[in-house]
Amino acid sequence: MSYSKLLLALVSPLIFVVQLSAQFRPSSWPASNADRMGICRDIKVTVRDSMGMVITGAVIVTENMGMPFTTDAQGLTEIPCPVDVNTFAMLEVRASGYRTSRVRIAPDANNRLEVILDKQAPVAATAEVTISAKELNKTIQMESQELQNQAASAIRRKDYDTAGTMLLKALELTPSIATITNNLGVIALLKKDLSAAGMWFEKAMEMAPRKAVFIGNLGIVRWMQARTEESYTLLKRAATMGYESDPGNYIIGMVSLARGENKDAVEYLKKTSTDRFPYRDLYLSIALRHLGKTKAAEETYKNFLKRNPVPHAFSIPQN
Repeated sequence: MSYSKLLLALVSPLIFVVQLSAQFRPSSWPASNADRMGICRDIKVTVRDSMGMVITGAVIVTENMGMPFTTDAQGLTEIPCPVDVNTFAMLEVRASGYRTSRVRIAPDANNRLEVILDKQAPVAATAEVTISAKELNKTIQMESQELQNQAASAIRRKDYDTAGTMLLKALELTPSIATITNNLGVIALLKKDLSAAGMWFEKAMEMAPRKAVFIGNLGIVRWMQARTEESYTLLKRAATMGYESDPGNYIIGMVSLARGENKDAVEYLKKTSTDRFPYRDLYLSIALRHLGKTKAAEETYKNFLKRNPVPHAFSIPQN
């Protein structure tokens, strides 16, 4: 089985994770950050690029909270009031394609904060990574390929630790091969380590920025991490490059529906398998109805009911 099939087999039952709102505020957090009237106020953070365009899916992490916040389609998120602005805590702001920035929390009088991110230098079109002369040695390449083959065999045995060890050895021999890095991300996913999977997939994407499957893999992991907007941005980018997968299409379709982009929702949900995603026809019928396609919506909803029949309720006559 290919690594891509293994990835899809793993993530398909997991993508129904419901995202926690960035506004979620655990009761255990202390009520600091009060204004002069003693009222606790959230800090509205907007992230833009140097041209003034908002950045969707930017991730913001504060010093005194482990919970990340993600900007929406307007480049906006809110940091709950328990952050103590008087301490001038640091924010780390990052987004795909931009340089990470660290800024101090210093909101204006309206409790708004704007962060500007600079774009990363574009990758040279002539060469995505530097390849050493040693790596070009035929013997080295054969050794690396053999280690990759051993990793594939270990995965089939579900011996993920051995598979990871083999891939790390292969990466040491041939560090320019982005496929190895991607497959280390697959191993991490199989071991349910989303953080490591995201790190490996992101590295693979940086090494081969025109490889749509690497971008798509990272997009799926971001969805599993409840980083919805970032996931959507990555998957849409991958889709324009020819990436196709049931989970990817389903995620784009679902997010498009939530954003009111019903045409895109219909396009991507139609590509999704109803066998793998039982609620696909339900959401597709909603998008079709929003587009005014009533007849198609009704037929799609009937198909949903056929696959997911409503159980009949047994009633007892009252005397």
